[in-house]
Amino acid sequence: MEDKNEFIGRYEYLILEGKILNDTRFTGNEKIFYSILVSLSKQKGYCYASNSKLSELTKSLISKCDPRQVKNYLKKLKEFDYIKMDFENNQRKIYPVVLQFQNIENKDIFNYDWLNSK
Repeated sequence: MEDKNEFIGRYEYLILEGKILNDTRFTGNEKIFYSILVSLSKQKGYCYASNSKLSELTKSLISKCDPRQVKNYLKKLKEFDYIKMDFENNQRKIYPVVLQFQNIENKDIFNYDWLNSK
């Protein structure tokens, strides 16, 4: 029996906001990648996975997603203000810029809008 992907085993669904869903500047794979970042950011408000780890987690959802492709996805998402990246104690933190979703399990509402906090 084939092992389940670590990401798919932990998450039952992906969240894809209408803003990026309707953004024609992004491919389907880039939109899936963004929704994975959102899911990984759900608990702490940011994602701290390395490019290698992101590549590993997305390999069954996005074909040919190597660490270099992850770097390109992150660069494009940052360029169009979908993510913000900070470094703290030699750890990268990737924040989805506009993240509004409801955690079904505990009814917490997350709202991160870094665009308006300049």
